[in-house]
Amino acid sequence: KRVDVPKDFHKNIKEIAKHYGASDVGIVKLKDDHFYTHSGGLSTDIGIDNYGEKITPSFTHAIVYIIPMDLDYINRAPHYEEMLETENVYLNIAYTGSRLALYLKGLGYRSVFQSEAFYLTPLVPLAYDAGLGEIGMTNHIVHPVYGDRIRIGAVLTTLQLQADKPIEYGLEDFCKRCALCVMNCPSKSI
Repeated sequence: KRVDVPKDFHKNIKEIAKHYGASDVGIVKLKDDHFYTHSGGLSTDIGIDNYGEKITPSFTHAIVYIIPMDLDYINRAPHYEEMLETENVYLNIAYTGSRLALYLKGLGYRSVFQSEAFYLTPLVPLAYDAGLGEIGMTNHIVHPVYGDRIRIGAVLTTLQLQADKPIEYGLEDFCKRCALCVMNCPSKSI
């Protein structure tokens, strides 16, 4: 049974996602060009083999969220601490996304979280459209606070939500020369 939600429910969803572990959250109204055209395939180990199947968009909105990686661990690269932190944040991304998707399903709306095994959309363009940062020279999202020291997650849903807009930086605010977009970030992530 579908629960009717108030017009400003996007505020609630953002706070719920933060309660589940997200540091920043944005919402995107999905267009056909947000989706991949064909599936990259799921693991046959879990009994699903959909490699090359055409993707037909059926979700209307994406709740996109980020979780930052610990600066001390990331700065220990190329040692194992960096990989330890990266894998830990991927686990937190999955935890946050699965809880949020289950919450939305409980309200009666179709939803799915994207994980390392299931993607319908590329995450960087979604994060950009959700206002979570600028696309840097590394083709990663450069968040205004955490730089590129983040991991991105998304929950796709049929719940109608008010969408956010991309952050609009002037060229003077966002350097277009290699690496300066990362080095000048307030977090000094590298």
